[in-house]
Amino acid sequence: MESHASEAQCLPARGRQAPGWHACLAGCASLRGVMLALALTLTLALATVACHAAGLAASARNPRFERIAASQGLSHNTVLAVAQDRLGFLWVATQGGLNRYDGNRLLSYRHDPADKASLADDMVYALHVDEGNRLWVGTRGGLQRFSARDGKFITILPEDTRAIVADGKGGIWAGTINGLAHVAGEGSVPTFLRPVDGDEHSLSHARVHVLARDADGQVWIGTENGLDMLRPDGKSVERFMPGVTGMLPRPQDQVRALLPGASGELWIGTEGGIEHWTNGYRKRQRFGTAEGGPRGRVRAIVRDDAGTVWFADLDQGLFRLDARTGRFGRYRHDPADAHSLSSDLVTTLLQDRSGVLWIGTWNAGLNQLNLWNAAFDRIVRRTAEPQALSDNSVNAVLAGQGGKIYVGTLKGGLNVVDRATGEVGVVRHNAWGADGIGSDDVESLYQDASGTIWIGTDRGLSRFDPATRKVTRVRFSGMASGPMFIRAIARDHEGKLWIAASGDLFRVEPGGRVLNRFTHEPGRPDSLRNGRGVNALLVDHEGRLWIGSSGGGLNRYEGPGDGGGVFRHVGADGAGGFSISDDVVTSLHEDRRGDLWVGTANGLDRMVRQADGSLGFERHGLREGLASAAVAAITEDAEGALWFSTDAGLTRLDPGRTRFRHYGATDGMVDGGYSIGAASRAAGTGLVFGGYQGVTVVDTARLRDNPAAPEVRITDLLLSNRSARDIRNDHGFRIDGPVESARQAVLDHHHAMISIEFGAMDFADPSRVRYEYQLAGFDESWHEADARQRSATYTNLDPGSYVFRVKARSKDGVPSARNAELQIVIRPPIWKTWWFIVLLLVLACAMAFLAYRWRIRRLARGYEVERLAIRARAELDSAAAQRRFVAMVSHELRNPLAIMETAVKNLARVDLEALPAPVAQRLEKIQRAQQRVQSLVDNFLTEETLQMPDLMPNKEKVDVLALLREVACDIGASSATHQIALSAPSALPVMKVDREMMRIAFSNLIENAVKYSPDADRVEVEASFTDTLVEVEVKDSGMGIEESDLPNIFEKYFRANHGRPNIKGVGLGLYVVHRIVELHHGVIQVESRVGVGTTFRIQLARGRRSGHDQPRSRTAAVLASPHA
Repeated sequence: MESHASEAQCLPARGRQAPGWHACLAGCASLRGVMLALALTLTLALATVACHAAGLAASARNPRFERIAASQGLSHNTVLAVAQDRLGFLWVATQGGLNRYDGNRLLSYRHDPADKASLADDMVYALHVDEGNRLWVGTRGGLQRFSARDGKFITILPEDTRAIVADGKGGIWAGTINGLAHVAGEGSVPTFLRPVDGDEHSLSHARVHVLARDADGQVWIGTENGLDMLRPDGKSVERFMPGVTGMLPRPQDQVRALLPGASGELWIGTEGGIEHWTNGYRKRQRFGTAEGGPRGRVRAIVRDDAGTVWFADLDQGLFRLDARTGRFGRYRHDPADAHSLSSDLVTTLLQDRSGVLWIGTWNAGLNQLNLWNAAFDRIVRRTAEPQALSDNSVNAVLAGQGGKIYVGTLKGGLNVVDRATGEVGVVRHNAWGADGIGSDDVESLYQDASGTIWIGTDRGLSRFDPATRKVTRVRFSGMASGPMFIRAIARDHEGKLWIAASGDLFRVEPGGRVLNRFTHEPGRPDSLRNGRGVNALLVDHEGRLWIGSSGGGLNRYEGPGDGGGVFRHVGADGAGGFSISDDVVTSLHEDRRGDLWVGTANGLDRMVRQADGSLGFERHGLREGLASAAVAAITEDAEGALWFSTDAGLTRLDPGRTRFRHYGATDGMVDGGYSIGAASRAAGTGLVFGGYQGVTVVDTARLRDNPAAPEVRITDLLLSNRSARDIRNDHGFRIDGPVESARQAVLDHHHAMISIEFGAMDFADPSRVRYEYQLAGFDESWHEADARQRSATYTNLDPGSYVFRVKARSKDGVPSARNAELQIVIRPPIWKTWWFIVLLLVLACAMAFLAYRWRIRRLARGYEVERLAIRARAELDSAAAQRRFVAMVSHELRNPLAIMETAVKNLARVDLEALPAPVAQRLEKIQRAQQRVQSLVDNFLTEETLQMPDLMPNKEKVDVLALLREVACDIGASSATHQIALSAPSALPVMKVDREMMRIAFSNLIENAVKYSPDADRVEVEASFTDTLVEVEVKDSGMGIEESDLPNIFEKYFRANHGRPNIKGVGLGLYVVHRIVELHHGVIQVESRVGVGTTFRIQLARGRRSGHDQPRSRTAAVLASPHA
């Protein structure tokens, strides 16, 4: 039997039942029809009003907003400005300081009274990034410029700054509470424009709220009392929207937001709404509540890449103006929706380069809206919109005709969503009547070929006719009890319904007559294996019924529908390829090719015909590209791509069945997992999925990949877990700029652990960005990393040069345009530096060479010693022989010389004048020859005596003057050709010397002077003394000695090159003199000039001197050589 329920039960009722008529149904039976009619009339009227109101209030979409708040590191929840620099970093100005955001981490900058280079004030009003990527910050404490190199703030203007814009020439315009300031360049003195009474070209008000520069370079100035445009001279303005003079500013004159466009277009946001100027600013249009736009307190206006204009309203939330339709949409905060706008108090807006709209709010943090998520929408329960879902726990969905979506919920009955209008109607269980849906727990939905929608609940089956809007409870007959807790519904080719309920399978006629009931029969392998219940039913194109059970695997019914058929079973334990991934089957789908797809709790299976003609299953799991192996539901889009809902989101398998693509909650979908079997394809390009937190709607025609390439950056360099920002002054570390833009970092070898952090400035979904990095010079290949591991750590790197490279790929597969690179140079310890190694090599070579030289020298010295020894022995032998010869000669000559001397002396007694002249001459010659020979023999004997090592002078007191006279007289008597002149003081002291030795010394010097002086020349002998010494000089005016002979003048047997070979000698005279003076600890000196003469000087100490005063024999450079 069928009974008809009220048509009003399926109409929109703003999520609540119309009061009154349920109570009437509890009255007497006679009044039931009347009361029911009244209730129907009242419900229809209320529904009509509700539908109209809902149609006005509904927005086109319910986007997903992500939030960043103080709990995540934001310095304050009141956000006043947002800017993006050229490196991609997002800068957020708050009431509690400045933040930098890289998509994963927030860095905070705050005012420090002890640091003049810190933020001037924690109240940050304005931000601006100029053409040179310099960040300008407007605070309550003044205008500052941020130095990225050292993280310091440079104060430019100590004025409360509320707005900033670049002048396009390297300077900055700053709007303050005391006028408009201009800073022309670095170090320049700011100039001001201020209002002047009576001057219509002066600033309209001293308090400047907003500045903007249009495409023509003109600067627009929004003030507390009007809108001005800076004139070309930069010293005056044109007042375009002058306020009322002398009165409090009107709301419509308080300009708070500006958006210049092209060709004379300008959007103006004021305290009283918005204005749009076009056609060279001549056409002006004001928007208000009648058009659906913001009515006042507009704080920011931006235009996105699609041309949509967004408005921040400090009271009413976020507004958008669709460029195609010209309609306003509005987004507000809803306490029941964690992904609605966090607050209706919207303060600032910015669209970044990755297509994300940033929305700052008052005391509710920062919101982000991914504008590329247009293909995804959410249908959720919202307290601010009563026409929304009655319950977020969705068991079943069905995309019906006319843009309707039927949503079966766990506790909220059946919801009917009109996507065209945004209206939501609710059909609930009628506790007081016998008709309608059997329970608010709607478990399954099925629409047959006739358009009838079958509604399965935990209390039975209902039928809904969309054409008549009637809901009918199905009364089962033919069995003691009909199916309850209906999990799945299907209709076979004979028009019979197959219903999975209460763990069994029923075959039912559409009218309610139960034809068959199938259950598991132990001992019968061909009976139904239903496990813990049936989750899915499918009648394929050949009319075969497939049953997916929870724990019983996959069943196929074969045979007539009268109950005489059998069930074929496929489980996870099947032999060969005829098995499925898991015995828990969650969903079944037959694609347009006729392939059967089986979703299980452990993967996805496709039935295929194998090479031998038998059937088998092709498995798809995590390895093949599924984001999660637990498949909840399957459907197919208009292009033939398969879509799977899982507990991790949605996955799309392309029509070629080769590539999986995953979509998560951040793409604009509901949170949480999805319900088993809750998927449906709508007419056109729509798909619907039901989950534990609402409904996700996919418009595959609007599905687009975000083409923005992620801007990958190195965000920090850590040395032994210390940030490079904190160790810039470390003598063992040097970096050539801010970490984010540095090219080279130089480290000492003691930095054993290096960590490099990186990130992609892709704010669309940074959690799904993939990275690859490599340290060239160390890593042989690239390493993969996800957003959870955005760092690379290296330990104990060898000294050398490395290059760290990192690249990124967005969630849409777009690679970064360029890699982020940082050259890392690790300086070796001193003992590993090239110059130290070279030095060691040089030292080693030097030492080897020295060792070689030492060895060679040692050998040479040995050879030399041996040679010298041989030579010494030879010299000793020669000297001995010479001494023997001298002794022999002296002995043999002394006797004849004595006889000759006696004879000569006897003859000398004779008067030589009495002798004939020839005889007298010969006698003189004999006498001279005898004297020369006698002198030679004496020298030989003296030299032999002086060679004795133990020879000591026999010192006695000697009158030096008398000795000199004696020697001079003896030599003068024997030399008729020379005059010897003695000059000495009469007080010349007596000295202790060896008389005989000194006589020989004086005689040799005087004879040497006579020998080498010209005939008739004068030889001078001078004596003098001081307190410490006695000095004797012998001077001649002879030929002098060559300077080259000086070093050898006192050597034995040396004879100077005097150019007179007729002068006889053996070179012993001066050697004997030198040896005698040396034995007396005296000094002998010589001065000589060639052609002038020679002077010998002997110095003898009068008393005993200290060791360092004892005279030594020397020849000075100014002295000439003595005669040899």
